[in-house]
Amino acid sequence: MRVAHAGNTVLASAPDEGQRQPPAARGSARLAAAPPPGRAAVLRGAQQMPRQDAAASEATPSPGDPTAAPHHTPATPEPSPPQTATPPQTPPQTQAQTPVTPPTPPTPLAVCVGESMAVLLPDRAGPLESVENFRLSVGGAESNVAGALTALGVPSAWISRVGDDGFGRRLLGELTARGVDVSAVAVDPNRPTGVYLKEVGGTTGDRHDLGPGRSRLHYHRRGSAAAALSPELLDDPTAARLLAGARLLHLSGITAALSDDCLALLRALLAERRPGRLVSFDLNWRPALWRDRDLSALPPLLDAADLLLLGADEAEAAFGTGEPHALRRLFPSPATVVVKDEARLVTAIGRDGTTVAEPALTVEVVEATGAGDAFAAGYLAGTVRGLDQRRRLRLGHLSAACALTTHADQAELPPDSVVSALLDASPEAWAAGGWHRVPCAPLGAHQHIRLPHRPTAPAPVPVPHPLPHPLAHHRTRLPHPPLRARRTRGRCPRPSTGRHPGPWSAMSQTVTRALRILAELGEGERSLDQLAEVLGVHKTTVLRLLQSLEEERFVYRDAGYRYHLGAGLFALSGLALEQRGVRRIAAPHLAELNAGTGQTVHLAAYEGGEVVYIDKYDSRHPVRMYSRIGLRAALHSAAVSKVLLADLPTPERRRVVAGIDFTPHTARTLTTPEALLAELEKVAAQGWAQDHAEHEAFINCVAAPIRDATGRVVAAASISVPDVVLPYEQVLELLPQLLATTRAISADCGQPPRH
Repeated sequence: MRVAHAGNTVLASAPDEGQRQPPAARGSARLAAAPPPGRAAVLRGAQQMPRQDAAASEATPSPGDPTAAPHHTPATPEPSPPQTATPPQTPPQTQAQTPVTPPTPPTPLAVCVGESMAVLLPDRAGPLESVENFRLSVGGAESNVAGALTALGVPSAWISRVGDDGFGRRLLGELTARGVDVSAVAVDPNRPTGVYLKEVGGTTGDRHDLGPGRSRLHYHRRGSAAAALSPELLDDPTAARLLAGARLLHLSGITAALSDDCLALLRALLAERRPGRLVSFDLNWRPALWRDRDLSALPPLLDAADLLLLGADEAEAAFGTGEPHALRRLFPSPATVVVKDEARLVTAIGRDGTTVAEPALTVEVVEATGAGDAFAAGYLAGTVRGLDQRRRLRLGHLSAACALTTHADQAELPPDSVVSALLDASPEAWAAGGWHRVPCAPLGAHQHIRLPHRPTAPAPVPVPHPLPHPLAHHRTRLPHPPLRARRTRGRCPRPSTGRHPGPWSAMSQTVTRALRILAELGEGERSLDQLAEVLGVHKTTVLRLLQSLEEERFVYRDAGYRYHLGAGLFALSGLALEQRGVRRIAAPHLAELNAGTGQTVHLAAYEGGEVVYIDKYDSRHPVRMYSRIGLRAALHSAAVSKVLLADLPTPERRRVVAGIDFTPHTARTLTTPEALLAELEKVAAQGWAQDHAEHEAFINCVAAPIRDATGRVVAAASISVPDVVLPYEQVLELLPQLLATTRAISADCGQPPRH
């Protein structure tokens, strides 16, 4: 495997020989990174305004919206660009110049704490085993957010640990090139920098190919330098300075899952409340990281933040619900809870119940990885700048939309004019779309976006928590029911007691969508686009669901990237059928009837307003009736349906009939409720039913009931014959054999013999 290093690496400068170096935690070295040339000039627009009053909202923020930019004492203006002293009028050979002083880098307004890793990106799409070359890059939730915030004009710092290796140096170099302050990153001589490989789906047709628009990440992070982050970080002078001056501190659930020391660090950071500093927390659910950890430690962390960012699908997996208001009740302390409903809608709910929702932009998705971090950065940039809630959400959507259009974790936003038009668009214009061709490009070093500055009144200071801080007594009190770490894929954790219904008892939106996919594939093969259209969600949402279904073999994808029902579902359906007692009891009798008549024999049951075929024995004749196990029978025309409906209590029978869509399949089909009710009365009286070319003009059928020990009809058996094999009159002659068979089955089911 060859690793191709793309782009220039800006190496961090070492301290001067006589310069005192800050003490490093656990024997690690500190790497002070010099800012890239021109960085101060590029970001001058952000520094010319008072630090805490920068770009307040054009509209007064809604009451109880403490996530707007907090107020601080204005910082001193940025120093003027270095000037060259005017030389005296002396001969050229004796001319002297005043030494040039490097510009002061902007003080970070945002600090992101957490892991980042080296990333190996394949040079071609397809299975990893087919890739010859990989490009080296960097990635990680917190560093992605720091880089995107800096690109959006919010000077940011990233605090973490890296190994004393090439991957760590590359990581620091790239983040420095993006303008991120890495001066508080510790270099660990004993632990490596984490690394992950990205696998990108393509169109190779290989059975291991993930398919277009899909990617999978392969992590190698065990024992990494970042996993050694601990509360000792707070004692480091450089880190303490950055944290003290930050208006925004951004954290994520990934860090909490890396180690006990990392969890302790997050608890310490969340417990250390500072006036004027907003703490944001992104769930960033990684089930593999939590597999062997105590999941009950996570909810208190989320509830301790001022601003909580959650993906609906990841919240569903972690906490059992993705519904925004249910999550707001589950986490009552944050000033604002922002729920990203996958790729469709984002909802922000304040502590006072104020709700703002904005739909996502529509773009052609290249890859979904990185979109969540991009949204977080856009939303946080709008928050720091004092935009109102709606514009914050839109800026998050815009940032995420651009990330979706590139294989990189970050992308450059469109020109300022496009950004302004999108942020200021009317709700109707935004919701209607029209922005499908948003001009985005991969983000490179020194590419920064200026946000519209709206100089209005300063945003309010965050409102303190009305209750004692959630982490003040985290060892003795949990504001949430304790959770168990998930050890079985696909199972949502449940509360340990039954006293917390609410969101835990909500119907799973993710499960519902997965079941709808299976039902749709039951009608035939489908493409990704077709499934997304049926579900009414973005393709990235459907891709995640399909990937999970594929892993469990409920779905498989063919070489043409069309999806089918998989073998796992067939095995499950077989088990379900075996558990049907009547099917097992009826099997030898129906097989004997099929052998004796040579015709197609069906067994059907009534379930929740539908009649479903649960067994079938094919005819031995070359002309056969098309049907299959699991297919629903028409309620108003199939003989088995008439038998089963005729046994219902009269009120229920009338209710079911009233809800039937009387589609006329043939000229003989019953097309009114009155006609069907009269037919059902006749069936109940005579003890059998017929389908005389009512569903298909060339097929006739007779059916009879199977009863259990109580006398209730539990199933119906039928004989179906095409008229080219037997005419209608001869089909009726098979009725005695059918009735004898159903009586024998009923006797085996416990029905007393009739005299």
